[in-house]
Formats: sequence, structure tokens, C-alpha cells
Amino acid sequence: MTIRKGLLLSLLSIAPAGASPVGLVSSPDGNRLFIAMENPPSVEVVEAIAGAIAAKWPLPAAPRSLAITPDGSRLFLPAGIAPGAVLTISSADGAVLDSLPAGHSPCAATVSSDGGTVFICNQFGNRVEIFNPAENRLVGNSPAIREPVASVLRPDGKALFVANLLPSGAANTGDVAAEISVIDTTSGQAAPVRLPNGSTDARALTVSAGGRFVYVVHTFARYALPTTQLDRGWMNTSAVSVIDAVQPRVIATVLLDDIDLGAAN
Repeated sequence: MTIRKGLLLSLLSIAPAGASPVGLVSSPDGNRLFIAMENPPSVEVVEAIAGAIAAKWPLPAAPRSLAITPDGSRLFLPAGIAPGAVLTISSADGAVLDSLPAGHSPCAATVSSDGGTVFICNQFGNRVEIFNPAENRLVGNSPAIREPVASVLRPDGKALFVANLLPSGAANTGDVAAEISVIDTTSGQAAPVRLPNGSTDARALTVSAGGRFVYVVHTFARYALPTTQLDRGWMNTSAVSVIDAVQPRVIATVLLDDIDLGAAN
């Protein structure tokens, strides 16, 4: 995404209070920004050069994210709660072209590089749903682990990395950690990559330009810290873990916060 210098300040100056933006994408040429608004449910179109709102398109349900096709012609918006839907709208005029059922609390739309497949995280269904937008139908789904909320495709399109918000399994064991689901986009099979012990709240991820690494932001906690030691260091901090995207495994985790502040999010 290309965002012109000073545009973020312009967006801050024109955004109304309580607008609740939940997603932003750029047109392929970088001249327009499309912003998904939760309240009221809508898409706002911003002209990047002027930094001004050019259009506001109402939606039938509150969106949770949005994605754009590579050619810039359509936007995909997971929207609603129960039941949820995937809305397809025209990027030219905001017309709702299609609406497909998508389970409970759909989120995190990811579009393949050819625009032929859309992956939607079904947060409370613990799965990733796969849509063919040209045929306007669900073509399959793949299992996630526990509350998938974000995803990213490797540039070759062969693997989808999915962030699961919460750890699986019992919380009173010696190893409690959220996992990343790695989905083979050909077979639909999923394999887990476990984050370091104490990791939770995996909320977002991105892939390096060459496709060699995936970066995941999450919380990293010392959940077994005795209360008598609270003043000696951090209880939890924000972190980014680096995953080998070719042979999926965690190769590093870096703390992002001041470790003396106790807790972070």
C-alpha cells in the first residue's frame, strides 16, 4: 500500500468522532483510499492527493475489515456478527454486488494475487472459509485453532498464515501458547506453528516482500510469575515473532515494550 506524505494527518483531521474505522486499503494506483467504518456501517473514499472524503457508501451491516482485488475493481468486506456475511462492492460507486453467508463474526479478508480466491477468517467457527468471487460461492474451508482473526498469503500463493487470537488447550498446564495455522492452499490442510510459551493475543501478521519471513505481533506473558516478584520485572509485553515462511517455525521473538512497566497490550 502506498500512502502519500501527510495523508495520515489529513485523515485524522477529517475523521468524525465515533467513526470507528476498522480497515483501510489503497487503490492499485495509490490515488484513493477505502476505509471501512463500523459506525455507521459504511465505506469512506478518500482522495489521496486532496486528503478529502470523496464519497461515503452505506453498508447493510458493520464491517470488520476490507480487502481489494488486484485490479482495484471490487472490495470484499466481512461484515455482521451472527449471521455474518462477505459483502462484495464495486470500488467505482459502492454498489453491493454480492452477499454471501459467512458464519459467526467473519473477519480478515485476504485476496489471492489473481483475485480468484478470497479467504475469510471465521472467528468463532474456528475455520477459514474460501470463496470464489467470480462464481459467488463458498468453495471450501480449512480448520484454524482458536479464534482466527488475521491472515496473510505467502507471495507464491501456496501458503496462508493465520493468526489465532487465543491459545488452545487447558490454561493450567506448563505450556500455554497461541499458534499460527499454516494452510496449504492447494490441499486445504493446516499445520500449526506454536509461538513461545506464554504467547497469546496474536492479532496481526505480515509477510516480507520476498516471502521468506512472516512477522506476527502478539502478547508475550510470564503467566506463572509469583506475585512476590511483580516488582522485579514484566508480567507481559508486546512482542513480534519471526516465522520461517518456507519451513514454518519460529526463529526469533523480539520484545517491543519497556520490560519494567509491568503490563502492555
